[in-house]
Amino acid sequence: MYRTMIITSIVAGFLAAVGLLGKKKVPVNYIGYSAFLNLALMLYLALGVTAFLSGFKSFGLNSSGGALGIIIGTLIISKIIPKYKNEFISSYMIVLPLEYGIGKIGCAFAGCCGGIPYTGPGSIHIDGRGIFPIQAVEAITFIIIFIVSAVFYLKSVYNPLIAGAIYAFIKILLDFLRDTHNNTIITSNQIMCFVIAISLLIIHFMNSKKHAIKCITTIILLFLVVSLSGCAYSKEERAQRKEYVERAKENATAMQYHKEDA
Repeated sequence: MYRTMIITSIVAGFLAAVGLLGKKKVPVNYIGYSAFLNLALMLYLALGVTAFLSGFKSFGLNSSGGALGIIIGTLIISKIIPKYKNEFISSYMIVLPLEYGIGKIGCAFAGCCGGIPYTGPGSIHIDGRGIFPIQAVEAITFIIIFIVSAVFYLKSVYNPLIAGAIYAFIKILLDFLRDTHNNTIITSNQIMCFVIAISLLIIHFMNSKKHAIKCITTIILLFLVVSLSGCAYSKEERAQRKEYVERAKENATAMQYHKEDA
């Protein structure tokens, strides 16, 4: 189910973006260039962020890294083909919460990431302890965000850069409900989302030529901060991620045995 939903999220997101670009009369070859670039950068950073945070000892998909890849790819293609800048940015930005939300449905089935200790309504019980259903909550939240964004888009009041920053800040807040915060104040994943949000806001408010150097310098400094912070937290997170992976494997094995017995 996990792989199915991840593939579904990617296909649905890119089909939606391509459809919006086609509706805006963007040439088919330009749409193809943008889709290829964004897909390549999405997969590269989704895998690369996980490898970096694990000290290159494990590989997997990092959703925030994937989102960052799409954002960077969209900004690059917008510079290469400035005539359709607004079309590219709005079309790819609006589908981000849709992709993320569908992908998290797969994560909820896989049980690969846990929430904070919680025994209230909707709690999930693993190994005799209750945890918060963070993956399900993230899935529902971002699908709702996509619907709200679509309404703003249809009313022609959708600002993709501001919206992207809001998506990132919401992700930061939801991350506090993950069990990675049991022994950590802030995670490298949150820092990366913060960098994404601030970078998008900087691009939005400082897009004139006279501020270009300051804008680029600020973004570079922010990425240096997230890189250093990621190194600082990666050791602890590696241990936690390893525990999550082992727990997920045990749960999957237990479910398989249960099905066979049934």
